[in-house]
Amino acid sequence: MKLVALSSLLFVCCQICISQPSENSLIPKVDNRVELLSIVFRLAKVKEFDDSINPTYNKAIDTHFKKYKNHSLVKFVSQLKDSLEIVYWDAPTLAVHLEQPPSLEPLVAFNDSVPATIWGKKAILSLKLVKLLKQFYRDAKCDDFFKSQKQYYESVNQQYEKQGVKLNRNWFLGFFGFEPTERHVAVLGLGMRNGTWLKIHFPRGYPQTYTIYRTLSYDANGLPNDFNIPIYSRLLIHEYIHAFTNTLVDKNSNELKGPAETILKNPEVYKLMKDTFYGNWQFLLYESMVRACAIKYLMANEGTKAVEEELAKQEKLGFFWMRDLVKELDKFEKDKKAYPNLEAFMPQLNVYFKQVAERMKK
Repeated sequence: MKLVALSSLLFVCCQICISQPSENSLIPKVDNRVELLSIVFRLAKVKEFDDSINPTYNKAIDTHFKKYKNHSLVKFVSQLKDSLEIVYWDAPTLAVHLEQPPSLEPLVAFNDSVPATIWGKKAILSLKLVKLLKQFYRDAKCDDFFKSQKQYYESVNQQYEKQGVKLNRNWFLGFFGFEPTERHVAVLGLGMRNGTWLKIHFPRGYPQTYTIYRTLSYDANGLPNDFNIPIYSRLLIHEYIHAFTNTLVDKNSNELKGPAETILKNPEVYKLMKDTFYGNWQFLLYESMVRACAIKYLMANEGTKAVEEELAKQEKLGFFWMRDLVKELDKFEKDKKAYPNLEAFMPQLNVYFKQVAERMKK
């Protein structure tokens, strides 16, 4: 999944908000901020948000907001969209940097250094845009719209509770042996036609990551009917594991950087990785660790068929060392007395990646 990195604080909820997504709940929920920005981008005719996949919900949006399609905010977004990098990242990017409506105050200062992102300064994080968004919220009576949709949003959340795969929370803490170092929030984006991942760094606080799930199939009542497909649980497993393993890569970067750079120089690896987000040593290691640990989760919770399918998939993507990396994690799991947590096992993984680098030298 293509990603963008960003920054976070605590949610500020208002009286009209439904049950909003909470940290590390492992259950995705609708978020009013993401819905608000999706509606604005729909009014601005941004194609990633302007479709007919969910006619029931879209009818409600169009009925309420058609009078405001020429609002100054909508015009501003229409002019801005050509300067945005990837618009389906940008709408939720701004959303998660704001307090819940009706406040919509930025959670961090939008200036040259905060929020700092590995992708550079983002045009969407604009104080002018926030000012216009607040004005739009008042002018378009967005409070009334969200009140009218409260039950619908709750029904969507309940639909996931009924259909979605529930993750085994106890496995994560038991396997890794420590608490996650990032706060993870899962969001259902009803107006999103592409999923995305966002990372937010608040000063003097844990990083906060968001996985925004797209929904692409709805019944006549506007309820998503595809929550039982594996993509939801697989992505949630993947992104939540980042909250455990990224810090281990960072702490061992001096040992791991050289081997990872050597691995990336392998022609077969380079061919498959060069046009992805894994074409640098750090991201290659982040993804290697996450994918191997996700396979360990499948081994414990889903069985042999799911494990073999995932191993084959990762090898096809260029992670040729995945099968042996999982075997290394087997060693860790079998000797928790010697290795009470995965951090204690990292010296062995440092050696392992050096061995992989030696084998892949060409």
